[in-house]
Amino acid sequence: MTTPSNQISHYVHYFKTIGVTSNQPVGRGFSAPVDISINHRTDRIYVLNRGKPQLNRIGVCNLDEEYLFEFSKNGNSPGEFLRGTGIAINSQGNVFLTDEELNKIIVWSENGEFLTQWGSTGSDPGQLNGPGGIAIDSSDNIFITDQNNHRIQKFNPHGEFLATFGTFGNGYGQLNMPWGIHISPDNHIWVDNQYNVYVSDWGNERVQILSEHGSHIQTLRGEATLSKWANEFLEANLDEKRTRAISNLKPDLPSHLNSPYLISSQTEEYFWSPTSVNLDSEGKLYVTESSRHRIQIYKPNNLK
Repeated sequence: MTTPSNQISHYVHYFKTIGVTSNQPVGRGFSAPVDISINHRTDRIYVLNRGKPQLNRIGVCNLDEEYLFEFSKNGNSPGEFLRGTGIAINSQGNVFLTDEELNKIIVWSENGEFLTQWGSTGSDPGQLNGPGGIAIDSSDNIFITDQNNHRIQKFNPHGEFLATFGTFGNGYGQLNMPWGIHISPDNHIWVDNQYNVYVSDWGNERVQILSEHGSHIQTLRGEATLSKWANEFLEANLDEKRTRAISNLKPDLPSHLNSPYLISSQTEEYFWSPTSVNLDSEGKLYVTESSRHRIQIYKPNNLK
């Protein structure tokens, strides 16, 4: 049973930030990350970067901010991608990526070895037009939001078409360019074990937590602190550190600039382009920030 929202002041609390901007195709850092997936067996975090084409890659790190390796790159050869949109991991640890430009699903092992890819462009059952979010259920069936076909498609673990649902519109059961999707451990489309729903409210630069009935629980604006990687960069670049020390990182803006985008773009701790939300096995919330090239992490209040 969900606690009523008027009895909750904070359902989650800020924990830490991982990330720093990367301008290189290899090495530590992120470039316009749009989604992550967590391998719950190894606790590795797989980060889908889609900044400038030469910076396309999947970076792998962990909660302790160890940067482990990266794989894939920009291109249309097997194992490469052009506009990665969603990422998910199955029970074997294999990594699945949707490419909304190639209309492909690309699959690697958990160590980044290319395994296979599948998908064709079109609107027939099993075809794709702008695949976006991807989720995998407990039987390793794959659910994909087919953006431009305004539907969700289901495939078996080998990529064979099983079912489709959704039509274009704003009525009950209809969709208009669906983006993200999540599957719970008991195979419902929701997020945490209390049936609370987490929404990456990209246009409003925030994350909202709602009960299973849609009532409001908490709104997050972002509370980022410097990551370990950012601190190490500043210690190695003292001119940058001195400039940061005298900068106003949370300015008061005039009323005509009082919009979520402008406030977030000039306030370092706030979310700026929160593109996806994910939970780990303990219920920690990971918010992927595309424009600040980082992940903010929050703990539920039952975790210290």
